[in-house]
Amino acid sequence: MKKICLAISSLLILCLTSQAQHWISYTNFNNVSQIVFQPGGNIIWGATPGGIFSFSSTDTVLIKHYTNVDGLPYIEASSITLDARHHKWIGTLGGGLARLDSAGNAWTVFTRNDGLASDTIFCAAANGQNVFAGGYGSLSYYDGYNWFSLLAQQGYELGNQTQALSARNDSLWIATDQGLRIVKIFPLSAIRDTNNWKTFANYDGLSSDIRCILLTDTLSMIGAANGAARLVGGAWQRIPGLGDQIRSLAQIGDSLYFATNNGVKLWHQNILSDISPGLLSYNVLSLSVDGDQRLWAGSAAGLCCRTGGSWNNYPFPSIAFNYVKEISVSKTGTLWAIDGNTLVCNYKNNIWSTFINPISGIPLTSITVDQNHNAWVGLGWWDGFNNSYILKYSEDSLTSIFSTPRVPSGCGVWTGLVDNNNTKYFTAYNFAIFSVSPNDSVWTSYTDPSPRGAYNNAMWIISIAQDLSGGLWLGSYYNDLTYFKPQENTWEHFGVESGLPDINIRQIAIDNSNIIWLATGNGLCRSEYDPITHTLRSTVFQTNSSPILGNDIRSIVIDRSDNKWIGTERGLSLLTWDGKWVNFDQNYSSLISNDIQQIAACPQDQSGDDIYIATAKGLSVLRYDAVAQRPVANPCVAPNPFNVTKDGYVYFSNLPTEARIDIYTIDGRPCGTFYGPSAPAHTLTIRPDAEFTRRPASGIYLCRIRSSVQKPYICKLVIVR
Repeated sequence: MKKICLAISSLLILCLTSQAQHWISYTNFNNVSQIVFQPGGNIIWGATPGGIFSFSSTDTVLIKHYTNVDGLPYIEASSITLDARHHKWIGTLGGGLARLDSAGNAWTVFTRNDGLASDTIFCAAANGQNVFAGGYGSLSYYDGYNWFSLLAQQGYELGNQTQALSARNDSLWIATDQGLRIVKIFPLSAIRDTNNWKTFANYDGLSSDIRCILLTDTLSMIGAANGAARLVGGAWQRIPGLGDQIRSLAQIGDSLYFATNNGVKLWHQNILSDISPGLLSYNVLSLSVDGDQRLWAGSAAGLCCRTGGSWNNYPFPSIAFNYVKEISVSKTGTLWAIDGNTLVCNYKNNIWSTFINPISGIPLTSITVDQNHNAWVGLGWWDGFNNSYILKYSEDSLTSIFSTPRVPSGCGVWTGLVDNNNTKYFTAYNFAIFSVSPNDSVWTSYTDPSPRGAYNNAMWIISIAQDLSGGLWLGSYYNDLTYFKPQENTWEHFGVESGLPDINIRQIAIDNSNIIWLATGNGLCRSEYDPITHTLRSTVFQTNSSPILGNDIRSIVIDRSDNKWIGTERGLSLLTWDGKWVNFDQNYSSLISNDIQQIAACPQDQSGDDIYIATAKGLSVLRYDAVAQRPVANPCVAPNPFNVTKDGYVYFSNLPTEARIDIYTIDGRPCGTFYGPSAPAHTLTIRPDAEFTRRPASGIYLCRIRSSVQKPYICKLVIVR
């Protein structure tokens, strides 16, 4: 049973095992590395880097996609085989060997702690109640009760990697990167005696890098890195004309089929032919034959079936990539993601859509969703180039390509933000930032006149956030932390002398109290800015002083309840609004990978938010509903004083749920009544010059804050012109 990891520290850590934590994993499972056919139920089972799947060969529909949320111990499945009882044995690339029962419900996981040589499994085979698993220079075997392991360093000829296994009668065939071994396995203890191991010295000109094996009652065949051969009379006979890398083998009658890196090849009556046209992808990884003697192929783009001389293709609806580099979520709940190279995805109404980067040769670097639910995708290199680009997508299509001169030349667009007016701000490579007006008509560049510590005269701004006064905090890869106020065109710089643990600032977030949170390469930094002295007061959270999982902080996001979600190289840490810590990693929660790239928070309902976690192995979503009705001692009003000519908004934070705010002049004249949000949000934003019932003049205003769960609270707001 997976559970929340409770770290032991001198600081208080919140344990959420008593509260519902609902996880979802989104992966691409079209890269089908191995398939097997289950007779009786007419089911195709497939192993992919995004989990495993079951597919009805009769109805040609996906039955189920299994990820780490469904019991698979590790998302990257390398292999799958069936035993005589229709148990599925799934090799993973880090989570050991998993067994799924014949009904597809109950899981049993075997790891190094159970006797496996490694938790990285490349291949598996079953023979009666015995099961065999291959890894790096190793072979593990199971007698129905216990696991035992053989290692190359113990003298067993297993090469550097065991790549395929197949059992027939009383022998086990082992394909390695250094040749084929045939081992006696009856009795099972015979496998430990190296005298029972047979090695072939040559394979009729084939490479000794053996990739796959096909054994039937009448046929013994191997596939290698440069072709295939069959064993005839104790000698290997190579299939002439076949020089591709062979990934899988299949036989139907007197026809042999070869899955290669260049399609599917057919050997029939001593003639080699290419039957690839019509495949989803020519990058074919696996083959299997169903009960109706139809050929199934697992490709890099999905599952394919050959019927009547042509291919029927079945790609699975999923995110287009597993390495999710950047994400952003619209207010309508549409998820946007990029792979950092060529593809943009969105997910709405339970449907994935994919768009190809129209600008060839320039990678995608950032994605930001505006107030109208459009996604702005930045492109760029670390090195400057003449033309620069931003792509604008509606939820359904690419609508605009903005390039130089609107997008300043020689810049890479690394990140962005959108304010409440729908003004877009983007950070650039060779100067600080540029903005785009709400109607996209006015583009303005802002350049720091004296960037501190500039590297080759480039700002290298990679993160941006807006504080409650409208100022912009800019984090860089090389050049410290910068504070820019567009209204005043003032620039301030802060470095390690201000208590920052690192000048590599990946992401910035501002909480409801106007505290600045920095995701750096050397810890999480909490900073308070003093506008009078223009200084920072900083506190650093690192592994040696707090329960945070790692010091390499990739992302930080603050949800409506003021919880801080922190993405590290070792998993996800949460610092709750009341100062407690919770940690999630792939071993003790359903987080898909500890290698976190970015986080986004999306409002769900009154009970909580959806936390989207982009990782190197897919996308995890945590439905976070551990939200307490917080008691509010001191609601905060900022900026205070409020300058009508400079400050656009007044922020009421730390409000009780569903608060009513009545604002009066000092002599008791009403200026307006405003209503705060329900839990878990606790912040209200208003614009006095547009929303007050009377023109805001300079003076003192009284704000009365009331709710059904708390006594009224009175605070003062000073307005100046």
